Amino acid sequence: MSAPERNALRATDSAYATAKADSRPDASSTKISVITTAYNAESTILETLEGFATQTADPATYELVVVDDCSTDQTLATAIAFAEAHPELVVLVIAMGQNVGAARARSVAVDLARSALVAFFDADDAPNHGYIEAHLSAQATAGTDAVITCGALTTSYFANPSSAVAARLQVSGVGSIFGSVPWAGGGTVAMPVEVYNRLGGTDPSMIGAEDLDFSVRAWLHGIPLVFVPAAVCHYRQRTKIRSALRQRRVYGRGQVALVRKYWPIINRRQYAYWQLRGLLRLPRQLSKAAIQACQSDRGRYAAADRVGLIRGYLSGSMTQRLFVLCPFGEMLNRPADDFDLDVF
Repeated sequence: MSAPERNALRATDSAYATAKADSRPDASSTKISVITTAYNAESTILETLEGFATQTADPATYELVVVDDCSTDQTLATAIAFAEAHPELVVLVIAMGQNVGAARARSVAVDLARSALVAFFDADDAPNHGYIEAHLSAQATAGTDAVITCGALTTSYFANPSSAVAARLQVSGVGSIFGSVPWAGGGTVAMPVEVYNRLGGTDPSMIGAEDLDFSVRAWLHGIPLVFVPAAVCHYRQRTKIRSALRQRRVYGRGQVALVRKYWPIINRRQYAYWQLRGLLRLPRQLSKAAIQACQSDRGRYAAADRVGLIRGYLSGSMTQRLFVLCPFGEMLNRPADDFDLDVF
């Protein structure tokens, strides 16, 4: 299909999506908007959306907001077909006119959401049946209007050949970045719209570390992160080694950019310790990756995980002009009360 033909279809689809938005059922009773941004996710997004069609929560309490970020496949058509097949759900399908990235697409969705709470979910994962109900319950009992609730990530749902790297996933509680700073994957969190806007939304410049960056800003502003184990996100890992390598490389580059962004409040002595530790462990890491790659399919994926991250750290270090080989460690100082948080 030629580019003009795709643009013509996109204009039609955008108009249709707008019409669907105008004709949505009244959302006065909705308590939470579940936002899913997607780019070329036709092979996975239907399973994601069907997971939200079978929730234990009353359909009247939530709406689904799907943003197609200018996909070149059938992602948009799949989302629209889902909306038509489920008239009992409040569904808004948004077609972006150009590819803007997940961070900006999320902000567009938040602006159009009609609930006081928003939850984010990735287009290649699947929720458990009690996902929405668990988030709503945790938000209601949090005791504060400014709290971020975080679900659990697991890999047991999908038959992933790369399940050997599951140890990096959050399976028992909120993880950590920069040592004591709690963080959560962006595809598992829910929060009041006011909190999202107060923190400035997701930073589009932090590609590969948007979730980590948002969590750090929440920590700096004193907004608690509450783990909700009953809200389970079934995480779909990459099924091809080349794709896994590329993903981990992006993650590594993003984590270096994270260190650069928060450099003004980095404890330099702790920073030096963690980078020296990472440098000394590098030969062992590469040796272990080589051994794993020769053992089995799972070993090859584990090797891709290690090598991809190391490549990302090194290329990110050159781009950011800051050597980072171990971005995880006790490195951040909490700023004084008079510190200008707006710089972040």
